[in-house]
Amino acid sequence: MSREDRIRLGRSAGDAAREASRASAAFDEAVVAFVGINATDGRACDALDQYGQLTAGELAEHLGLTTGAVTTLIDRLERVGMVERLRDESDRRRVYVRPTALTRQIFAAIYVPFKQAWIDVSEGFTEDEIRAARTYERMSRDLNASFAALLREVTPPKSATSEERAKAAAARLKAFDVGTLRLKREDDE
Repeated sequence: MSREDRIRLGRSAGDAAREASRASAAFDEAVVAFVGINATDGRACDALDQYGQLTAGELAEHLGLTTGAVTTLIDRLERVGMVERLRDESDRRRVYVRPTALTRQIFAAIYVPFKQAWIDVSEGFTEDEIRAARTYERMSRDLNASFAALLREVTPPKSATSEERAKAAAARLKAFDVGTLRLKREDDE
């Protein structure tokens, strides 16, 4: 493959990733609107649904939030019956947050058919193609998280103009080196 073809294919993959990201965001918006919570609370419920239970610190890490913000989030979700706090039996200082039975029921009603649809969609793919797609999704996740972290480091004041925002982003992202990422390429399952 020529260098130009590789660049064109890379750009096309980047465009497809952006389209997938927008579609994913639209799906997430539909889920939280259906459930009746905000987007950040929905991301928290999704993480808890996926991992079962997390400490506030672990949840903060998954969401890219401060522990203070997550404490407020947990309080809010606990008030509406979406999560519950549980003390660790072996270390009473450690508190876990987990989704309630109602939350698990709601999320199962949405995500079990969603996961099945992915299985159905992938029926025509080879095992190697599915593994490559999974690897690509993981790499996309890592790249998105890295760029989000870089942009958070230079968040301009609310009064900043569009030009100032563009300059701040360009200055911070100019030095980005994809080689510094620990993109997950190996198959661990």
